[in-house]
Amino acid sequence: MKKLKVNWPKFTATFKALRAPIFNWAVGLTLAFKAGLLFELFRVTPAPTEPLFLQLFSWLVIVFGIGYFWASKDPAANAPIVRLGLLGKLSVVLAALACVLTGAVSWQMMILASADLLYVILFWRALKGMESLKVRELITDHEARGR
Repeated sequence: MKKLKVNWPKFTATFKALRAPIFNWAVGLTLAFKAGLLFELFRVTPAPTEPLFLQLFSWLVIVFGIGYFWASKDPAANAPIVRLGLLGKLSVVLAALACVLTGAVSWQMMILASADLLYVILFWRALKGMESLKVRELITDHEARGR
């Protein structure tokens, strides 16, 4: 019997790259099929009661997850998707905060939105890293031509 050999660095890198799509798919599918469970678990009140808007939002979250999956394959080439993800996550955080501040929803909503805030930070760092890499590549290319 052949022993299964796992390339742990590659496995870990792949898992890290797929965290954002997996997170979005899990949240989106939960919202689509068992939204009440999510809001009960975090004790968010009042729970949303508009099924159309809840369904539209949940499927948008799932579609964004597909974009994050594409971006995970080649982040530099898909930097616009990462930027869009940053804006999407930031809009969720700001909308949740606005609803909490106006009393439309309980403060526990910010527990759910904190995961999106974490991704805002991660996407921002990824974009800054790509920017730095691009600048270094341009400098290296310029130096190579100058010689």
